[in-house]
Amino acid sequence: MKTYIKNSFLKTMKFLDTNKFKSIIHAARHSFGEAVYAGVILLIASTAQAQNLFETSSGDGSIYEFTTNGVQSTFASGLNSPHGLAFDIAGDLFVADTGNGRIIEFANNGIMLSSNYVTFVSGLVDPNFLAFNSVGNLFVSDFGNIYEFTNSAGILSTNSVTFASGLNPGAMAFNSAGVLFVGNGTPSMIYEFSTDGVQSTFASGLDSPNELAFDSAGDLFVANGGGDNILEFTNNAGTLSTNPVTFANGLNNPWGLAFSSAGILFVGDNYDGYIYEYTTNDVQSTFVDGSASFSVALAFAPIPVFSVSIKMFAGIILNNGQIGSNYLIQATSNLSSSNWITLTNVTLPTNPYIYIDYSSATNSQQFYRAVEVFDTNEFIIPIRLNAHQSPPQPMLRP
Repeated sequence: MKTYIKNSFLKTMKFLDTNKFKSIIHAARHSFGEAVYAGVILLIASTAQAQNLFETSSGDGSIYEFTTNGVQSTFASGLNSPHGLAFDIAGDLFVADTGNGRIIEFANNGIMLSSNYVTFVSGLVDPNFLAFNSVGNLFVSDFGNIYEFTNSAGILSTNSVTFASGLNPGAMAFNSAGVLFVGNGTPSMIYEFSTDGVQSTFASGLDSPNELAFDSAGDLFVANGGGDNILEFTNNAGTLSTNPVTFANGLNNPWGLAFSSAGILFVGDNYDGYIYEYTTNDVQSTFVDGSASFSVALAFAPIPVFSVSIKMFAGIILNNGQIGSNYLIQATSNLSSSNWITLTNVTLPTNPYIYIDYSSATNSQQFYRAVEVFDTNEFIIPIRLNAHQSPPQPMLRP
């Protein structure tokens, strides 16, 4: 994107590439003199919380947070056997406070995640795991049922509909096509629900599928708790194999599964409280040693967001005015018109003086002038000039 910035007398023109922020900042900070630009650039940046890892610990009723290098802190405590947790599309964290029969929400204000929660919904029987689909609907597995809370224009309804019933549901995960996979406790199997809610059996003969997660390639990973292993169902050109391979062995009732943005798999081992990580080459290492009492679920915070908003404002520069005199700052959108609108009446405090029209960002073009008021009868003449100066020209806002 290219931007032209002109000064009030159209004597100079600065050509900027607005993709190069250093050039923009330099222009905005240019010294106030003959080459002062009648433009202001606002850089508004916001960063979301870093992609930290969150873990629920059912044994001590806590949620733990881990930085990318494994530094642990207590994010929340005083809960009653918390289980599943999931982030919505706005970065809010939802947690199943299982022992209290409710779902709680930790809000994200766009900069950081609040450690104070509100109750999103209560009155559930035994809420276990949570999952959001691509449109922001929340799915909750709860004692024989899966409930769906719909998202409308960014507002999540607290009134649920029954998505499925007659199950013993636990962990849930959506693939990239929007198909829901559900781990069932007894019998130990995985159900599949098409986008229109049709149920089928995806895999059977498992041993407590505690948690499910998809990687970026579309492979399904299952924490097979009773088998103390991680199973992988591979994706081949959009078709998911129903015959798993063993991805990892030697665990101690694994539960939580989560992939980082770099594709690294993190596994929470329920009985010993360890969190292991597996690189993209399937190499295991210990991320955290004995962090939680009965680690249940893992989830990564959203990928950090950096946004920049650039706005150009027009205005006028008085560099030969009389300090203490009164001036009308006026604007028009058509030079051929005599309809000049007074924006402000200013007693000149300094020389030079810069007036920025902050409403100009929404106007396609604008011309400006300054006229000096000599008496209370509003007799006005153009701004006085030194002998060697030519009359000022109105400035065109690009």
